[in-house]
Amino acid sequence: MNGFGAKKLELPSIKKLTHDPDRWEISIFCNDCADFERCGGIATQLGGHCYMHCCGGKEGCQTVCRNNPEFVAQTREIAGFDLANVPRTKPLKQQSLAGTAPLLAHRKIRRSNVSSEIVAVKLREIVQLKSGQLRYHSYAELAEAMRFYPGTKVIVTGIEQDKWVEPWWSLGREKRRELLRELACLGISLVTPPNFSLFCDQPRPSDFSAMKRIALVQSEFLEAGIPCALHPHIVTATDSERWVEFVSKRPEIQTIAYEFTTGAGRSSVRRRHIDHLISLAKSIDRPLDLVLRGDQKLLPELAAHYRNTVYIDTNAFMKTMHRKFAIRTSNLGLGWKSVKTPDEISIDSLLQHNILEVAARSRILTNSTF
Repeated sequence: MNGFGAKKLELPSIKKLTHDPDRWEISIFCNDCADFERCGGIATQLGGHCYMHCCGGKEGCQTVCRNNPEFVAQTREIAGFDLANVPRTKPLKQQSLAGTAPLLAHRKIRRSNVSSEIVAVKLREIVQLKSGQLRYHSYAELAEAMRFYPGTKVIVTGIEQDKWVEPWWSLGREKRRELLRELACLGISLVTPPNFSLFCDQPRPSDFSAMKRIALVQSEFLEAGIPCALHPHIVTATDSERWVEFVSKRPEIQTIAYEFTTGAGRSSVRRRHIDHLISLAKSIDRPLDLVLRGDQKLLPELAAHYRNTVYIDTNAFMKTMHRKFAIRTSNLGLGWKSVKTPDEISIDSLLQHNILEVAARSRILTNSTF
């Protein structure tokens, strides 16, 4: 039988596994857990506790879990779950970034440069994650490859699906350090590093490991002299409190990055993540910047609490690749209409139009009064 009393694998829905203390009580099974103080306990519709998701320590299990025979090695690799021992760095001088950064995935069938004050590029477009080698060795090479004008500010984003996130950690500390020294020569304005995932269907030590790796990776970028945001992902209110304490003691952390697409973007948890970001900004005695990816409609509320806000726009590029034309439906509304163009025809003007329309909407939203 599995942890849910079923004789075969019948996984509960995400809705039933989602932590929601406003609707459900913290499980009584959490009280005696070794991680209760660090976790705060889980409250779900299903009830029970996070170790109901445990396989019992089967050989080859990769989940960070106290029942895993490799648990000691797993925690030793990250020097434990405590965030306090993450290496400190000196605050870096960062360029002022505000506005919209269109995400450029490639330059296929594009002939002209994109005109935008800031652009975003995926980390895996710059780094070959299997080999740990840079694809480009200068800002000029990167600008030519991604088709943007010299002088454009570049944000490198590691926000990806797990299959593109985990390889960065798998490179190992020494390989990452060597790679970051080379990456520092590209003139990157800011990095939003790989966002290691937190799960609702794994024992909580998996989340604590992900949060520790998030902090460690940011520290590595800063150590290499590369301005880097922090991804303070959460599940519980205690997670949020831990991040607030961590950020408050580290002036080197100047920018927060958050994505409202998959996990935090779900309607059942979105409010909790918004409140987390607002609480974080209010609790720190210095101004913070925010890089937002996902729901553009969150800009008015969040921008009110941060010094500068950058919205990473994934829509303009992808809609252009599918021959979609942005149409303003109102001051805050933006629709997309299909247009017919031969596949071999350059789509530069369509891309530029879409970038400008999304950026215009971002400006209006950012300056709106919530």
